[in-house]
Amino acid sequence: MRIEGRGTFYDGRSSRPVPVAFALDLTRLSITDLAGVELASWPMASLRRADAGAGRVRIAREGEDARLEVDDPVAARALSVALRATPAVGSDWRGLFKVAGWMLAAVASIAALLFIGIPALADRIAPLIPVSAEQKIGEAAKPQILSTLSGGKTPKLCRSQDGSLALRHLTEPLIAAAGAPLPVTVDVVDVRLPNAFALPGGSVILTRGLIEKVASPEELAGVFAHELGHVVHRDGMRGLLKSAGLSIVLGLIIGDFTGSSVAVLVGRTLIDAGYSRETEAMADAFAIDLMTRIGRDPAALSTALEAISKEGPELDGVLSWLSTHPVTAERTRILRAAGGRTGAAEPILDPAGWASLKAICR
Repeated sequence: MRIEGRGTFYDGRSSRPVPVAFALDLTRLSITDLAGVELASWPMASLRRADAGAGRVRIAREGEDARLEVDDPVAARALSVALRATPAVGSDWRGLFKVAGWMLAAVASIAALLFIGIPALADRIAPLIPVSAEQKIGEAAKPQILSTLSGGKTPKLCRSQDGSLALRHLTEPLIAAAGAPLPVTVDVVDVRLPNAFALPGGSVILTRGLIEKVASPEELAGVFAHELGHVVHRDGMRGLLKSAGLSIVLGLIIGDFTGSSVAVLVGRTLIDAGYSRETEAMADAFAIDLMTRIGRDPAALSTALEAISKEGPELDGVLSWLSTHPVTAERTRILRAAGGRTGAAEPILDPAGWASLKAICR
């Protein structure tokens, strides 16, 4: 028996097709280029075959990536008959295990990137995320945050005319001096537990309980300056990448953060993650500098923390500021020591403005 014909040879090292002549006898398959130079000589026992579509056949050697493809219907049929007892390509268990091993390694590499690499690189990745994408993340998470702060009830945003005007008078000088890399918005939610939250995308949420708890506009300004530190440092985005790297990366890839499951996950992650002591120290340092630059006493944040710390960490199932912003003796000591850097200044709000802000939810 001898079968001869023409085909296309791939050497397994490149994708370049080589026109060849082949000859199959009882002992081996010989493959030469059209000039007669031998490219391969495969023993019959080592051959593996595979159908490659109507009128075509593919032949390979066990354990090698090189292959011969024959698309002449007559020659392909003759080869198929001659090699009908030859195992199919891929039937070699060692080859299967090799392919499976590479596939598992690839899956493991991707998993390591998503679950380990991305969280570990969060500090470097966060500044690279477009502002528009971060804003979409914050907008998707905001309803979940507000609902959680409201104890699962429908949240009520406080927007009385005089109170909103006073809030702008207090926050706008700080926002202007902060130099945030993205627009900052401020909302007050009708929740009695003292809390403040900086979401990805520049949204800052204050609670009615916080406004009622602090003793002066300066104390509230100190807390707000601290939250602006988180906005400027993009700490919310960093925390999300560390805690929920997979969902955030997938959201960035598909460009959709509006799905309910993603929004709930992002919101829940923001609430549960909290801030590290190092992150809080950096936000405190930012607040000290910001308050000093606008001529306000940085120690006001310390007295605000002391007032808030009298509340428990949780009330009626709603998380307090203490749960996400751990207060330590070292923090309050540094804040107190920063006091006295500025001279006497007019109150940031007059008594009427402060009263209006206190009543913003009525």
